[in-house]
Amino acid sequence: MAHEGIREGSYLSAEPGRGWLSSWLLTTDHKRIGILYLCSILLFFSVGVIFSFLMRLELISTGPTIMAADTYNSFFTLHGVIMLFLFLIPVVPAVFGNFLLPIMIGARDVAFPRINLLSWYFYMAGAALAMATLIIGPADTGWTFYAPYSLRTGSSASLAVFAVFVLGLSSILTGINFVTTVHRLRAPGMTWFRLPLFVWALYATAWIFIIATPILGVNLLLVIAERLFGIGVFDPARGGDPILYQHLFWIYSHPAVYIMVLPAMGAISEIVPVFARRVIFGYKAIAYSSIGIAAVGSLVWGHHMFVSGFSYTAAVYFSLFTFFVAIPSAIKVYNWVGSLYTVQGLDSYGHPVLLRAGFHISFFHRRPVRAHPRRAIGQCPPARHLLCRGPLPLHKVRGGGLRFFRGPPLLVPEDIGQNVQQEGSQLGASSARGYSWPRFLP
Repeated sequence: MAHEGIREGSYLSAEPGRGWLSSWLLTTDHKRIGILYLCSILLFFSVGVIFSFLMRLELISTGPTIMAADTYNSFFTLHGVIMLFLFLIPVVPAVFGNFLLPIMIGARDVAFPRINLLSWYFYMAGAALAMATLIIGPADTGWTFYAPYSLRTGSSASLAVFAVFVLGLSSILTGINFVTTVHRLRAPGMTWFRLPLFVWALYATAWIFIIATPILGVNLLLVIAERLFGIGVFDPARGGDPILYQHLFWIYSHPAVYIMVLPAMGAISEIVPVFARRVIFGYKAIAYSSIGIAAVGSLVWGHHMFVSGFSYTAAVYFSLFTFFVAIPSAIKVYNWVGSLYTVQGLDSYGHPVLLRAGFHISFFHRRPVRAHPRRAIGQCPPARHLLCRGPLPLHKVRGGGLRFFRGPPLLVPEDIGQNVQQEGSQLGASSARGYSWPRFLP
């Protein structure tokens, strides 16, 4: 019997022959798996917020306040792992992608429903291993696990590294499912250029999952092997090269930036024409730009490494392609603005479009700032200072941009059949802007 308030036959009700709990934990329904991801991601996001609050509380005055330095480093590491690998990377593809992708292309489910469920179990296993470091001994390396420190620290870095490796397996399985679903399960008559733009964004994101994540996986396995067997790949004391670790890490981690924002851009491309009351301007350009972002974004990892001292030629190459990767993003913006050009009056925009403006400011306003110091002349000390400020791109641009991506006000009604309250959402759109910048004050 369905729970009270849930209609018989709803995807939220228990499956025939199974109890309510087992029907959720053993489900292969893409909508249920999307909700499982949503509940899990919100849980771990809350844990990450608690860690960030404790860290900020520690910094309220000089010297130890509520924790020792080693504890602070451990909280910093786990906060980064949670927010990156348990929240920012999976939140849009795993939740909205799983729920909406088959519906948008007219499929009954994803191509591999059991693998889809397995990806959630890998996600939960990786999360459990990351949380277990709090008991066994927290890692103190930071979320990047940079060598050689991660090879020599006495903390349980191996367990944290393996947790991220398992989370990468979850991403790869999700990517394989999405690519196969788009290729093989489109409804009759749904050609490539009839696909919703959100599907194009998920498709490009899935290829990043498939191509880039295995590189991170190999890199992390080499760290574990070096810690256990001393094989000498990254440790300079054994003839290794720690800069090689950085290359392998950022070959994944820069495309991972677009894992965070590409699906959000796809949601924008779906929402703008709804409130503009017209067909999206430049459909093909937006579709191709999603693929372009995924492709060119995989070639610019070196702009995270200007402080590592590589050659002038490499600096010129990575600086040039940093400019190129902004072009597909600009194409999207111009087409969104073109779609809204005929809209008369702010009231007709609706609250999702107000949130779109916040996303635009949070994500794209930093493009000129980030590109200029990454030219060849950007080897100067001020540029090095700007490029080493990790919290700015992650918290201001990625986290802030996702907070404004305003998919939920339009996509949530498609999920649950209930409209979002206009007044509350407009208040949230206005207040979030004021919340974003003060976090970076000293």
